[in-house]
Amino acid sequence: MSALIKILEEKLELGLVDAKLKISKSDLAYESNDPLDADIDLVVCSSAIPENDPDLIELKKRGVKTWHRRDMLNFLSEG
Repeated sequence: MSALIKILEEKLELGLVDAKLKISKSDLAYESNDPLDADIDLVVCSSAIPENDPDLIELKKRGVKTWHRRDMLNFLSEG
């Protein structure tokens, strides 16, 4: 996941993705029971995150788009 974040940050620096993008890197600095930001628009998770994960359930309730890691990889490899 951290490699995907690095690629996304590079695309951000090159202006290839929306400049308003905020990347959290929560997989690298996640603490149990951290409050979830209200401004999350997209969650990317790997198969290591179970469907019954409480944070994932909460984000889906909020209507936040959820992509699997392969979806982000496809997005990053476009163009």
